[in-house]
Amino acid sequence: MTEWSETPDSFTFRYDQRVDELATPCGVSSVLNEEETDGPESRMRPFQAIWDTGATNSMISTAVVDYCGLELSGFTQVNQIQDSYRAATYIVDIELPNGLVVSDVRVAEGSMLGVEDVLIGMDIIGFGDFAITHPSGNTQFTFRCPSAADIDFAANPNVAMR
Repeated sequence: MTEWSETPDSFTFRYDQRVDELATPCGVSSVLNEEETDGPESRMRPFQAIWDTGATNSMISTAVVDYCGLELSGFTQVNQIQDSYRAATYIVDIELPNGLVVSDVRVAEGSMLGVEDVLIGMDIIGFGDFAITHPSGNTQFTFRCPSAADIDFAANPNVAMR
């Protein structure tokens, strides 16, 4: 399981318009075996991810499974809005846009909407602080891990007001 440093690692993504999907680059690799000496960073494969606070767990596409040569770890029931299905699961390391690697993530194989191959769910988002804003009409989101402080716009309504 991932251990976080005391100093939060963070990133901010700014889009030049209001978007209805938070997409970022990410990396995915199989988990290291005990006899392997290289770190997960050396085996990361680049993919596009969407961040979904409505998803309990993270998911990957069949393309990720094939490209990374992942080994099946089991099965799980995936519940979506209109249906549910039995999905294969894999254990992977996921690299976030700031280089932070989340280790030993159990992901389900599923179909993605659009061009993204990875869905980052609350199993990862829940480790940190996540905020979405729309300054000047453009979408911006920021994430830091581990969680460092409460973000409460109601308690601090004038923070960074322009």
